[in-house]
Amino acid sequence: AVVSTQSTGVYGILQSYSRIQRSVVTQTTVLPDEVCVMLNSCVTIQSHAGDLCGNATSKNTDGYSYRTDINELLTEKINAMFEFSCGQLCQCLITLLGKLARYDKHSIFSPLLMLVQPKLSIVEPLFSHVRQNNVQIKQEIHPNATQRFFLFWFNCLLSRIEEWLEDRENIDLHPFQLAAVSIVFKTLFNEFSSQGLTEEVLRNDIYRKVHNRIEYEETMNTLNIDQTYSYGYEDTSVRTEEDDC
Repeated sequence: AVVSTQSTGVYGILQSYSRIQRSVVTQTTVLPDEVCVMLNSCVTIQSHAGDLCGNATSKNTDGYSYRTDINELLTEKINAMFEFSCGQLCQCLITLLGKLARYDKHSIFSPLLMLVQPKLSIVEPLFSHVRQNNVQIKQEIHPNATQRFFLFWFNCLLSRIEEWLEDRENIDLHPFQLAAVSIVFKTLFNEFSSQGLTEEVLRNDIYRKVHNRIEYEETMNTLNIDQTYSYGYEDTSVRTEEDDC
């Protein structure tokens, strides 16, 4: 496809990032094409760095100096783009976690919200958002960077969940919160596993921390099953594949 000079140039890239920073990220937000082009450019340059810079001695025959750490520099820039892009795309999850925070047991709004029977369909916009962007990443990002991008985003999503759980370290999760977070956790694992990431890679330290906390809360929830039944919530059409998370 032909891409305009303005969209691929520095000016177009800066405009794209500025637009992302100012925009409200929702479930319909997709990684901009300009960001994909910029990332692909860096990955392509990195793959040809040896040819472009020769042996990177110190100076070539024309007297021009080259960076001997060009590969490290490009890796740093690529990771910075991953971090920024994933940080923006995680806003959809942050919005969902903000809604779930209203059900904190110490919140004065929790009993009122439970009267209307909250629905687990609240998590569906996040799944739509993740799947749309995974398609964009797979189709538009250079194959050499696709798996790295997926893993970076997966870790970014789990980090947000871990932070949310840590903020509630000394309080038991509400049954509805637990059900929603558990579905999100398991579905994200399945989604990124389907993108080719191995279980060994996905089950990292962040994964284990979130998994252990959810497992603990589910155990406590089972022990307090009578109290759980006093709060009703409606389980709608959200379904996840069975796994041994």
